[in-house]
Amino acid sequence: MTRTGCGLGACLPALLVMLPALAQPLGPAEPPQQVEVTGRRMTEELPADRPTTVLGRETIERRQAENIFDVLKGLPGLGVEGGPRTTGMKFSLRGFNDNEDVLFKIDGAVKGFEKYRFGSGVLLDPELINSLTVERGPAVTSGSGALGGTISARTKSAVDLLRPGETYGGLVKAGYNDNNHERLRLVAGFGRPGPFDVLVAVVRRDSQDIQLSDNSLLPVSATHSESRLAKVGWFPHERLNFELGYISYDSGPERQPYDVTGGPPGVGGIVRRTLDDATTTLRFDWNSPYELNLRGVISKERTQLNDEHRNFDEEGRREGRICVNTLPATSRFSVARCDDLWRYDITNAEVFGETRFKAGAFAGEVVLGVQGQDSRRDTSRVTSNVNLNETNFPGGFNPDQPAGDKVSAAAVAEARLRWDDWTLVPGMRRDQYTVSSRGQARANMEAVGQDPDIDFSKTLMSLGLTWQPNRGAWSFTGRVNEGFRPPLIDEYFGDGSSTSTRPNGRCRPTSGDPTLPNAPVTASAAQPLYDPAGIGLAYDPARDLAPLNGICGGLYRPQESVSRELIIAWQPAPAGGYAWTTRLTVYRIRTDHLLSSLRWVNGEAGQPGVEHRRGVELEAEMRSRTLFASMSYGQVRREGNEDATTGAAAIESFSVPADATVLTLGSRIGDSASVGWRVRHLAERKAYVSAQTPVQCYSNADSEGVATQNGVTLNEIFGQWQINRMFALRASVDNLDNRDHCLVSSFSGAVGFRAPGRAAKLSLTAQF
Repeated sequence: MTRTGCGLGACLPALLVMLPALAQPLGPAEPPQQVEVTGRRMTEELPADRPTTVLGRETIERRQAENIFDVLKGLPGLGVEGGPRTTGMKFSLRGFNDNEDVLFKIDGAVKGFEKYRFGSGVLLDPELINSLTVERGPAVTSGSGALGGTISARTKSAVDLLRPGETYGGLVKAGYNDNNHERLRLVAGFGRPGPFDVLVAVVRRDSQDIQLSDNSLLPVSATHSESRLAKVGWFPHERLNFELGYISYDSGPERQPYDVTGGPPGVGGIVRRTLDDATTTLRFDWNSPYELNLRGVISKERTQLNDEHRNFDEEGRREGRICVNTLPATSRFSVARCDDLWRYDITNAEVFGETRFKAGAFAGEVVLGVQGQDSRRDTSRVTSNVNLNETNFPGGFNPDQPAGDKVSAAAVAEARLRWDDWTLVPGMRRDQYTVSSRGQARANMEAVGQDPDIDFSKTLMSLGLTWQPNRGAWSFTGRVNEGFRPPLIDEYFGDGSSTSTRPNGRCRPTSGDPTLPNAPVTASAAQPLYDPAGIGLAYDPARDLAPLNGICGGLYRPQESVSRELIIAWQPAPAGGYAWTTRLTVYRIRTDHLLSSLRWVNGEAGQPGVEHRRGVELEAEMRSRTLFASMSYGQVRREGNEDATTGAAAIESFSVPADATVLTLGSRIGDSASVGWRVRHLAERKAYVSAQTPVQCYSNADSEGVATQNGVTLNEIFGQWQINRMFALRASVDNLDNRDHCLVSSFSGAVGFRAPGRAAKLSLTAQF
């Protein structure tokens, strides 16, 4: 199937070239945002002493992205896996890509979602975001459990949109993408009446299937979504403010692949998917007159996803694969329809206090805080066959996706001590976790004497030292941070008794001598909890550490890591109308007790696996009144082994981002227009391939399915024109050369879907 576009892709380059001639200084430029340089500010903020990047509203709006993942593509150390559908995308920070590895927050509210062959559940529309902060690596103040780092989004408020002197305002925006015929519509109203800041906004997106570079279509990739944002700020005193916010995302029911992370629609079949996501936050800030500041947030996040599987669609075509009949079955167990439901409820609260002091040349800040989180996951599977429900899914219990809770509390302390050219930053946090199974999984654990409630605690330390010679432009920082990552609910409580894939066979009990000629698997591979000294001898149940119910439960311990970083930054004072900022980060990470290495170790369950990561992250930006430019480069390498005692099962760098180089060049024309070019180069990488992998995306495949995923260079152009005080026009073209390339699957680091072809985007904003 092919489709002819509307012609926007052919006309848009000419439009961008004409913008300088069309531009007239009819209205003021966008409000300044970061470090001021002759009336302009940096669009990206790069703190000198930590690997954090802040993207401002100008950068976010310039990219005209359809989702938050596209906004952040190209940042060093950050990869996006899965896609191109939003529901199939995941963040990868320094190669850590599991949902427990990367912490995501909206206005301080912790988000989370965990589903097999699904994305990370980050469903925030870019049109509602005012800034994005990417913090690489663990940090004592961010939150527990994140080895890769933290991504924080701050949504827009009225103060971000009102022009100087205005009290009320409104905004209407319409956008179009000629690749998938996406239609964007945004309506917002905002104001600051008295001591209040009020904003209400609604965003709708509707699209057809994504078009690839050869004009074919990516099946079942059409989307329909609606996002809503409502915020009320209250300022009863100049030192005290409160903010109540609500943000939601709804889509469906719409046809999507069950495996939306990277496999073709035939793997798992097609489902009718409905998504409902809502987050409510209450924040406060109090700046006392006594050098004591308090801030806090309490939030409630709810995400509900429903997958409806059907054996056949309305036209009689085969559709379902998971939990509906794929082979002829007796009427007693035939299934024509199946419903899977996931629901996440996360309550988060934190309070931090900060105080400052100074004694001569010595100055410092101390931050103390407490954090708490209650994350509850409910799942169910109900089929159209009552007999099968009673046999395999009693009460909706799905052994592959059990229900469970995680409750954590933490105490945090960090200080920043400055003397002359030196700054010392020590930190510590203490986490207490309780992870509990519920429903049938809990009953299965209790039936064999397992404790269904798992408790553990962790103390993490951090230390940073910065030298800024003569307090000048150069600074040199060394940092050491400890981190940990607890197992997923699926890893803790997934039932491995029925098949070697639950989960990955780590807790599958042996049911006979695994060395017999007809044994389906070997003990060392899929039954790692069977004593290897018993291989070749008569089967002895005493040599098997796997419980009969196949639930790992308390056998696991969290992964632990130590990150060491060297940061060199050059941030001179603005001079000659130019401002520069540059930062180089070199890091090494050691992670012990890999969850995937769970096995028999000297008579007990252990996790001897160790891995090492090393990488380089370079970021630079330049800005003047008429020019802006930025460059970034990121490289991650991963090596180690699953079993540190034997060197077995070596790990290769399949699940880390490809080396990426991004260059942006742009020019401002007066105060009303700008144009620019962005090039992003992704180097080739090792990856897994299968019979379904597009052959044009890889080369040199070996007999074990390991190949080289081809690199690609992608060009983008963009421009904007502030026509007058009310109207603004934005235009851009992604994948200008219409390059055919593939994404990275978020499942095992394999080659993923083919990426979208050329996409021309146009939007018109009216603000009044």
